[in-house]
Amino acid sequence: MKAPRLNPVQVAAIRKAVSDQPHPRLLWDGSDRGTILANVASPGLCRELAAQLRFRCEAYLDRGHKQYLDLEAYDSMALFNLPGQHLLSRIMEELAFAGWLLNETRYTDRAKQIVLRRVREAFQTEAGPDPDYSHCRSPLGIGSTGCPFATTADLLRPVLSRSEWAEVVAHVRDYYLAYARRSFFERARIHSPGFNKTLYGMCAIGLLALVVAEAIPNDELNEAVSEAVRSAFGYVREAMDDDGGTYEGTGYGAICVHQAIQLGEALRRHGLPELSRYEPLHRHGRWMTSLLAPKGGTINLGDSIGPDNIFSSILLLARWHDDPVLRWAYLRGLGRPDHAAGPYGDLFNLWLASLPTQIAWYEPVAPVQSPDHAGWPLANHAEGYGVITFRTGWQKESLLAVL
Repeated sequence: MKAPRLNPVQVAAIRKAVSDQPHPRLLWDGSDRGTILANVASPGLCRELAAQLRFRCEAYLDRGHKQYLDLEAYDSMALFNLPGQHLLSRIMEELAFAGWLLNETRYTDRAKQIVLRRVREAFQTEAGPDPDYSHCRSPLGIGSTGCPFATTADLLRPVLSRSEWAEVVAHVRDYYLAYARRSFFERARIHSPGFNKTLYGMCAIGLLALVVAEAIPNDELNEAVSEAVRSAFGYVREAMDDDGGTYEGTGYGAICVHQAIQLGEALRRHGLPELSRYEPLHRHGRWMTSLLAPKGGTINLGDSIGPDNIFSSILLLARWHDDPVLRWAYLRGLGRPDHAAGPYGDLFNLWLASLPTQIAWYEPVAPVQSPDHAGWPLANHAEGYGVITFRTGWQKESLLAVL
């Protein structure tokens, strides 16, 4: 069974966006930069987030810091396993974003070094290039490394030479897209959408195809983006109940929806706004808000991935749907001083929420409203997932029970 393809009008919309908008254009563009810088310059959360980002980037470049990234001495085996690839992917994304935002060439140059080493050296075996290297052997690997690679390549395009960009495009086509076409698309159609089966990896495939859209033919672009869109809508239909709860739990569900929101933003910027307008994604943000503990943080209902991933992208849900309660949820759930993954905490845990997305999408002047002032009920029943929450209020001293 083939996935439904984009129609000619949709393909033309992508092509027009690509021709009209230079890189970066995936999740942010040149017109956003001034607004972000103004937010960073003003006292408040954005300034703290940017200070932490600079602190991290300086640590990656400081030979005396424990987080220094020595590419020459880096254990080559670490490049072949998923945690090592995820680590490098998040580091290069942070460096590239900070270099672009703060006009700091040292950060940009190091991000470029990582990308080019990864493209040229990291996935060579004694017999030559390995098309099935470890981080592409599962949707989890594709998602963990592919999304940061797409955003990093998008940010670095203006400083890459024509030949270097050709290497990046070949890397996306020959590894990510080729593997997905050979081993992943058909399997994804057979299985129901889910964390390790479809959505997490497919959203990365969509982002990667969009970032190199000008360099690939229409049929290849259509196939990759169509599969990603099919997966995003399919996940919501099959793995989410009417209340926004995800059958895979708060952690796996949140990280899947986080990827889908990034894909939705990229598609919106390329002339396809349907996913960003999809109300079930909005309902998921509200469901996650209903699970916020009184002092902050979301209750993890039994799976192994921290659910706070969603709160760096819940800011986009708030923007798309003009929902001031979701902005309150971000501030209570992630952007608070005592949160280990927040702007004041130990931000070297790279499995937690994304700093660049928080800096880019936080709107300090946008309205914020607490659920009690918005008239939210104190009890919520996610029927499909089978969870009932009761609370005495929405204040930090309130009590919460989850059944």
